[in-house]
Amino acid sequence: MKDDKIIYITNEEVNRSNPNTTQDTPHEEEQKNIKQPKKKKSLYKYLTTILLATLIYVLCAWSSQVPMAEIIDVELPTIVFASLIITCLVENNYKKIAYIGYLIVTCVIYLLQPSYAFLISSALIAQVCVSLTYKIFYNVYDYNINNTEVVNKKQSRIVQYYHRMKYHIVLSIVIFVAFTLLSYYYPSVFQQLVMPALQGMNEGVNNGTVQLATIPLFTNNFTVAINMFLGGVYFSTVTLYLLIYNALVIGFTGSTLPIVYYLTFTLPHGIVELTAIILAGAAGFRLTQAIITILSGIPNDDAPFTDYVIVGGRMIADSLILLVIFTILLIIAAFIEANLTIPLGTTILGLI
Repeated sequence: MKDDKIIYITNEEVNRSNPNTTQDTPHEEEQKNIKQPKKKKSLYKYLTTILLATLIYVLCAWSSQVPMAEIIDVELPTIVFASLIITCLVENNYKKIAYIGYLIVTCVIYLLQPSYAFLISSALIAQVCVSLTYKIFYNVYDYNINNTEVVNKKQSRIVQYYHRMKYHIVLSIVIFVAFTLLSYYYPSVFQQLVMPALQGMNEGVNNGTVQLATIPLFTNNFTVAINMFLGGVYFSTVTLYLLIYNALVIGFTGSTLPIVYYLTFTLPHGIVELTAIILAGAAGFRLTQAIITILSGIPNDDAPFTDYVIVGGRMIADSLILLVIFTILLIIAAFIEANLTIPLGTTILGLI
């Protein structure tokens, strides 16, 4: 009797014996693993963009008393379609084409039908905000759990700080500028929202409760800025509200005054003051990121909870640096507004 033999055949031998059988190489398997998360990421971005764009438009339409039936029948499908197009372009590495093209299309549509330009701009604003938020949490230059000491010896500490904070600042700029422009070009939409604040301000100046002096102006502006910063504790809900509301007030005020008059009495102190407000918004976003980072370490077994606390603490330190910067800027802005803006504006208008 012959001994039975067990023969082991490797996958490589099977492939050689059967040329029709295909097997993914390690590189091909890696590519498949990369494509799958990318598809999921694109889907999440698309859905988030739709939700955010819809929220922006619905809240604005609600403030201007647009019928909800009209929003559902016409505006909502347009927002979904516009969000799909811009997200697809951005996710397929056509960012410049998408953003520049959408800006051009928005301007052209505004000349033809302003209401539809509002729809397109809502999708554009939402997509930019979603992309920047993603970059904030996946910034390769930022602190991370595996390596809390992110240091490049070739870069100064200021440059490293800039790389950690640039997306927070850009996000704050985009939100502020976007809603300033919306309020400027669509003042009727936001009239009921901002008029009480403007009337209260005018009454305060007339009866003397609002003083155009350095300390009162600084106190008022610092109160707004510090609330924006501390709003990061509430996951930036307060930060977003104050950032958007102040942008709406500035844009609406600009739409009600002659542009030369408005800029003359706003730019001298406004450049410094608005920079401080934008930095306050960025500080609030950073504080929110720090809190989310710390909280994410509670149920996580990948690293000790202390590592998450250390990283979150360093993010809080970054936000405190912005707190110092925007406080100094607000002091400078208050001094300029109280002592230089009116005399300088009067002189400039007298020369024109």
